[in-house]
Amino acid sequence: MKILAMFSSPRGLASNSGFLLETILKEAEKKGHTVERLDLTKLDIRACTGCRVCWTNEEKACILDDDYHIVADAIADADYLFMATPLYYWWVSPALKLTLDRSYPPPFEKFAGKTMHMVITGEEPPENQCFVGIRDGFTAMCKYIGTNFKYFYTVADPFDKPAKKNAEAIEKAKALGASL
Repeated sequence: MKILAMFSSPRGLASNSGFLLETILKEAEKKGHTVERLDLTKLDIRACTGCRVCWTNEEKACILDDDYHIVADAIADADYLFMATPLYYWWVSPALKLTLDRSYPPPFEKFAGKTMHMVITGEEPPENQCFVGIRDGFTAMCKYIGTNFKYFYTVADPFDKPAKKNAEAIEKAKALGASL
């Protein structure tokens, strides 16, 4: 199976979400899966302008000349998608938001039948209201585009219990990677 992993924290692999996703991926690689890693913060992905050229012009996917084509090609090529993000004010990081906005237009076939996992880190418990929007938003989005959505969450407060020191979060991440 080919896994596409998209990291979106400005802190990269040093971030809680990045550390946990990398833990998952290492276990998946042990099982023989191929992993492609994209650090969205290092790519030049500009904001969608809403011009809808991508909806009407089969020859040109987008008028913006940036790095989004790297992400689109990787999504089309992958069997399984992982996105890692810290919780930023009830939603995903800016780099992931830009990527998602650009991923919306047709053809949805690039997502159809794939499984998408979200690795989300934050300071609050998962039942906290701040996670409802991200969970429900991704559930609706994935249903619309024909993707099987899985939700992975862990509390990882960077000040008093970062992911690297959270044995429960590490074991949960390892188990997820080994289950693929």
